[in-house]
This record gives sequence, C-alpha cells and structure tokens, in this order.
Amino acid sequence: MSTPLKSYTQYSELEKSELIAKYNEFCMMIQQGLDIFGIKSDDLEINKTSLLEIIQRVEKRRVYFWIYYGLRLSEKNEAAVYAYWLLKLSPLFDGTKPENDVNVKIALHILLSSITYVAGKSDHNLKLTSHYIRHLAYSLKFRYISKEAIMTVMESLLV
Repeated sequence: MSTPLKSYTQYSELEKSELIAKYNEFCMMIQQGLDIFGIKSDDLEINKTSLLEIIQRVEKRRVYFWIYYGLRLSEKNEAAVYAYWLLKLSPLFDGTKPENDVNVKIALHILLSSITYVAGKSDHNLKLTSHYIRHLAYSLKFRYISKEAIMTVMESLLV
C-alpha cells in the first residue's frame, strides 16, 4: 500500500479519488486475509466509517514522518500503522464467533504480507517461524502494543 513520495508541509485531507483508491486497496488486502483464514465476508459486519478513519490516520502518520523526520513512511511501517489502527478501531465484527479475533487475523495478514514482500525485493532474509507467528498473534490480541513497537517488530524480522 505504498504512496508516491510527496513533499508535505502540513496534513490535509486526501482527495476523494485518492481516498477511494486507498479504500479499495485496503478492502482487497482485507479480503485476501479473510480468504487465507477461511472467513466468509458475508458473516462480517464492517464499519466502513472506521475503515476510512484508518486510512486517514495512516496518511496523518505518513505526513508526520515527512515533516518531523524528513523520512518517507516505509512499506513495513505503513503496514504496522494499518495493523495498529485495525486492532484499535476493530472495524470488522464476526458475530458467529464469540472470540471475534478477525481484526487480529487481518492485522497479522497485513504485517506478514508486507514483510514477506519487502524481504522478497531486498537482499534480506526473513526470520519467521510458526512459533514466532503464534506469539505475534497472541501479542496482537492480548497485549497493548504501540504503533512504534509494531514498527520495531517489523524491522526485527529482516536479517
């Protein structure tokens, strides 16, 4: 979900066409995660307002990185911010499952897809084990993890 490099001076709302494009891309990423985990989208209630809020918050973080650090928000960090806000706002609700961990699964999918993509286009090796993935899923579900902590986890996965 990378965005072309812009020179930001302050945050401004996304243009409607850009917001729609990001929304559609985000929904495709969510659908891929649902397919991987065997979750039927028909069983879900989706808060579209929260999905749009997540996109806006990721954009705010992108501008923050540029203004305060002079850095482009990397693909790994962008995925971390999307995952964080998915966990915080929980826009997906599966009423058929009492544990309702669909947001955790989609956040995990976004993180793992991003880090796999980045590792594939770089010289880095990916250090992921099934134990690590289970531990990460547990942490995403039951522990408070800041955006910055998720970003650090993403950085630590490449060697």
